[in-house]
Amino acid sequence: MEKQKNAVGRRKEAVTRIFISRGTGTITVNDKDYKIIFHWYIFKTRWSVL
Repeated sequence: MEKQKNAVGRRKEAVTRIFISRGTGTITVNDKDYKIIFHWYIFKTRWSVL
């Protein structure tokens, strides 16, 4: 059986669950690449360095 780490985050009435396990190294959110979901964050952090 594969080892898996679980965590729960809460803020106000919102709840999120995260499951981390060994794999290929790709990050997916709701079966999509994380860069599609968090494109605004990547753009913001990329320009804040300059």
